[in-house]
Amino acid sequence: MTASKALKIISWSANSIRDKNMELELFLVLFSSDIDIAPTQETFLKSSRRFFLLDYTVHRNDFVPTCGSETAILAKKAIKRNLLLSIVLSPNIESTSIRVKTHDGLIDHPFLP
Repeated sequence: MTASKALKIISWSANSIRDKNMELELFLVLFSSDIDIAPTQETFLKSSRRFFLLDYTVHRNDFVPTCGSETAILAKKAIKRNLLLSIVLSPNIESTSIRVKTHDGLIDHPFLP
């Protein structure tokens, strides 16, 4: 990512990403020059389910029996980032977090559904 490019983020409540893989991929392809990171909640993915998107890395926090919604952060492969520890903060709150390196510093993006 160049220093002059703004980081563009969308948030998506998937309500089950399993059956919307093609819909999401088409959306990201149509707007791929605009979307760098897409925090996603309610993926309902289980660890046994493979999920890939072209040009994006998918950081997942899969099914936790006490939470049940599952979260993910989709990040363009070209963006320098680190996956932070994904934790269950309470019986009702889970988190998937990445740290993105930008020209101004670091951005932590936890997602709490």
